[in-house]
Amino acid sequence: MTGDDSHSWARRTFLKTTGAAGAAAAVTTTVSADTGQEKVRLNFGTANSASMSTAEAELQSETPGNAEVYRRSNDLGFISMDVPKQAAENVKEAFAKKDKFRYVEYDQQLHAMETPNDELLDEQYAPQQVRAPTAYDTTSGSSDVTISVVDQGVYYDHPDLQSRFGSVKGKDFVDSDSDPAPDSMADEYHGTHVAGIASATTDNTTGIAGISDSTLLSGRALSEEGSGSTADIAEAVRWSADQGADVINLSLGGGGYTDTMKNAVSYAVSNGALPICAAGNDGSSSVSYPAAYSECVAVSAVDSNEQLASFSQYGDKCDVAAPGVDVLSCWTEDQSTYGGKYNKISGTSMACPAASGVAALGLAAEPGLSPNELRNRLKNTAVDIGLSEQEQGAGRVDAANIVDAGTGGGNDGPSASFTVNPSSPTAGESATFDASGSSDPDGSISSYEWDFGDGSTDGGESVSHTYGSAGDYSVSLTVTDDDGATDTATETVSVQSDGGGNGAPTASFSVSPTAPVEGETVSVDASASSDGDGSIDSYEWDFGDGSTASGVTASNAYASAGDYAITLTVTDDDGASDTASQSVTVESESGGSCGDTSTSESADGYLYGYYDDQSFTYGIELADPCQATVSLEGPSGTDFDLYVTFDGRTPSTYDYDARSITYGSDEQIVVDDVDAGQEFGILVDSYDGSGSFTVTVDELGK
Repeated sequence: MTGDDSHSWARRTFLKTTGAAGAAAAVTTTVSADTGQEKVRLNFGTANSASMSTAEAELQSETPGNAEVYRRSNDLGFISMDVPKQAAENVKEAFAKKDKFRYVEYDQQLHAMETPNDELLDEQYAPQQVRAPTAYDTTSGSSDVTISVVDQGVYYDHPDLQSRFGSVKGKDFVDSDSDPAPDSMADEYHGTHVAGIASATTDNTTGIAGISDSTLLSGRALSEEGSGSTADIAEAVRWSADQGADVINLSLGGGGYTDTMKNAVSYAVSNGALPICAAGNDGSSSVSYPAAYSECVAVSAVDSNEQLASFSQYGDKCDVAAPGVDVLSCWTEDQSTYGGKYNKISGTSMACPAASGVAALGLAAEPGLSPNELRNRLKNTAVDIGLSEQEQGAGRVDAANIVDAGTGGGNDGPSASFTVNPSSPTAGESATFDASGSSDPDGSISSYEWDFGDGSTDGGESVSHTYGSAGDYSVSLTVTDDDGATDTATETVSVQSDGGGNGAPTASFSVSPTAPVEGETVSVDASASSDGDGSIDSYEWDFGDGSTASGVTASNAYASAGDYAITLTVTDDDGASDTASQSVTVESESGGSCGDTSTSESADGYLYGYYDDQSFTYGIELADPCQATVSLEGPSGTDFDLYVTFDGRTPSTYDYDARSITYGSDEQIVVDDVDAGQEFGILVDSYDGSGSFTVTVDELGK
């Protein structure tokens, strides 16, 4: 057993986890009170708006005296309150059980999705990449379309932005006033950069061109440090919708799902605004929140070569892609490179307003689109740039396409059609697949992609393919036209036996249950077996324990535990055969008594004071475990607490499956019904005091 600086367990069953939260982890909002006592922010979802006042009265009367209401939202139905950190979990658990509250959750800190970079470019590429100049032949946007930038404050007096703002510039939700300007021009540039990408004034001989000429609003919900409270951001989204915003740009994210934010984006859509969000910047294969909500459009970032940005998050919730690397836009202070207030940075924060600008052009072309219709229009007019669907969603947003679609123009898709000669080939015979009957009414077909249904594919207008065995195969042809639209045609091709011999049958079967115990009946079913040119005459089973059987279905009971191979042999009406095998593991029924086997492991650590913590992961070692006890032994005169998760995730003081928080530093958690290989996450947290500790896991097995 070692006690080195890494605090790792000596055996490989223990893995030390990192102390800091990952980029996608939720960061709880903390508040420093005047007394120096740290507080955390909780958001309480009220049952209905009518109960808001009574719910707030109950909160005031049943929370610690120094708890304070931070924000209330009648429209979204939540109250945000700052409570002492040491009381937060008890408050959360108590009020979650009350009928007046739909949910109680920790407020999370979301942050701007920008990736700073010192290299500067001398030209814009984003408007050209999304084909905005082509769209400008029809429309450069409309002042009747409003984009609300929920972000840091926007420098609305910027030469390229001042004409985009009306009399109402926005609102500051961080400082609770009506002026959304940045608090610090030196440090608070993100919102201004985002606003410029979406809607810097075009064709004014000044600076840069935004994607669309739209009206802008600024909802300042992020501080000059680039982070903000869920409560502030949710209220900024609600306010934006109430102000008549058509698009709400959210170049921010982090943390996880919250009801507070989910309700806010749902409110926006219900009130005519489409939230468009940055996918996230940690490069992981899942989209961050709020982009992951179904109400939002999640935007990944690509570079000028239309390759996925190295930092961009992606995943099955990605909707579209947009330029987000080295994007030039407005800045809050003069930069010598451009002789004015312009600079370039990278991030999905930059891709997001590019998509917002394209969406605004779509609304300018067809003003009556609902948020859901606008979302679909944005996706349906996007261009496939050759990335996976998880990386690009429906494709890279395209301003020319969305404007054409809204003005009755746009591309008419191709029509796929093909013939097969011979129409019913024999096994081993070459068949010709001809797509010359496919057509495109307003252009040309640029590619033909074939899937022959037997695992083989090909490309080209006319191709040949040979099937190795008789059977029915589903053949599909996908054609793509010169504007990126596609169509698919599918036909079934029946391949016959070559007449010179019998095609062999195919053996296939299922087993139930897949993990039986000693003496339990195991049933097998071969009805999925087939013969393409005849019928199956016999089914023969070998259960691997000396037992055999015949028939489409059969059964067997294994007398002892172990691994067995079940083999099926099918023979067709011409004497050809095929064999299939599956393994089945039979478990012991008796298993012995809990405690017949045991093992124990310990690890040492050190906490340096109030709210310091250390976390570990432990993997169960016994083959047939029945119970595990996690014990903490700490120094006298201190108060250390123990938190455990049952799935290996890193616990926290508010995210755990079991805890022991008695006074003192000797804690114990007993876990029954333990599984072989199960992982525990273990957290030791100092509520008071410092010193060395030992964590021990005692396993009992059968």
